[in-house]
Amino acid sequence: MNRLLLFFLFLVLIFKLSYGNHPYLYHLTSSAPIPFSGGVLRGANQEVFPILTGQFGSVYYAILKPNAIRNPHWHPIAWEFNYVISGRVRWTIVGPQNKHDSFEAKTGDLVFIPQGYFHYFENIDDKYDLVLWPYLIQV
Repeated sequence: MNRLLLFFLFLVLIFKLSYGNHPYLYHLTSSAPIPFSGGVLRGANQEVFPILTGQFGSVYYAILKPNAIRNPHWHPIAWEFNYVISGRVRWTIVGPQNKHDSFEAKTGDLVFIPQGYFHYFENIDDKYDLVLWPYLIQV
């Protein structure tokens, strides 16, 4: 074995010993980044956090660049909670009969998106914003 591989295996062992392998614990900040035009998403679902299998749940968070938008989207089979960890975020939600609703949420605020509602959010700060959202369904 070459030294680089041995060093890598040593680091993996140290990580496992430091953090353990607890079925109820997932290190969300170390999950694989999912880039999008306005920033990056990280998340946990049953593929990466096996304890969620059959639980119909997942959780994600976005790091949103200044003045960036999280792509408009909807979830036909899931509602969504959104918790603003830091920053100021403008939400736009489109409900039945094309009813638009826009409002600002800031650090500590919780936003609810009903199932099937079209929505997006935008960073209205001059710094990076963090938004966390859990789902009641696997997405």
